[in-house]
Amino acid sequence: MPTPPSPTAIAVAVRRQMAGEFARDSCIAAARITIEVCDYFGIKARPLPVRVAAYTAMAWELRDVLVDKPVDEWPAAAYSTGIAGGESAPGRWNGHLVALAGLDEPEAPAWLIDASLGQLSRPSRNLPTGPAAFTLWNGLPAGPDETLVLTTKPHGVVICYGLLDDDGWRESPNWSRRRGYILRTAGGAIRELRGL
Repeated sequence: MPTPPSPTAIAVAVRRQMAGEFARDSCIAAARITIEVCDYFGIKARPLPVRVAAYTAMAWELRDVLVDKPVDEWPAAAYSTGIAGGESAPGRWNGHLVALAGLDEPEAPAWLIDASLGQLSRPSRNLPTGPAAFTLWNGLPAGPDETLVLTTKPHGVVICYGLLDDDGWRESPNWSRRRGYILRTAGGAIRELRGL
């Protein structure tokens, strides 16, 4: 079996291979492809439905002050965006799907791999995001009311994940019916990761 690449390398390769095949906000396909790639390298992974938010450093710092103000009154450098979950529009799922990997490794932390985090990127608002993997040293949040807070460097962007109790993603064609596209894209990511 080939040496497993880093979770971050997996996220980046999956996103790169998805370009042209899937839309930027195809989190369901991204999670499915990530799980296929992890499986190839012997890494146990499963889908994890979440809500996600990204904050500029200033928005995060001022979040308690800004929460009651209309967005148009926020300072320009304070910006946030995300996917909160809740009622879905017809044919769409209002949530975010990531891959949770490494759960079966007794002495190692789990990883949250988000190959489609770039859909929250707003470079013009100083909020750059891209495919990422986060080490879960303390595990997952215990329930839907708790949030996992992660900081990226060098911009100080804060990414927050919370569990989402909604399996509507299973109805998406990107999960249930586009197997050929999924396998072809996963194969491209695997070849890239193996340097082939």
